[in-house]
Amino acid sequence: ANAALLDPIRQVAEAHGASPGQVALAWVHHRASVHDLPVVPIPGTRKPGRIEENAAATRLALTEADLAVLEPIAAGVAGDRYPDMRFTSAGRE
Repeated sequence: ANAALLDPIRQVAEAHGASPGQVALAWVHHRASVHDLPVVPIPGTRKPGRIEENAAATRLALTEADLAVLEPIAAGVAGDRYPDMRFTSAGRE
């Protein structure tokens, strides 16, 4: 179900000549104006080339039409992102 949610992100990315990751970062950055608070996405990366790609996301200006496509996606995500992590440190104290 979650894989289908990537299609609109890919379409927005293609329209801007950007990667889906750049669109995601630009959307997170846009949330600052929605919530009237500073938002600074901090993407993890293992490859030097990704640093430049991630930084380029700051120059991606999403349109109102883009945002209308992207905003409902988060509500459609199924499942948990991470397993229950409450007991991962049990016995390590």
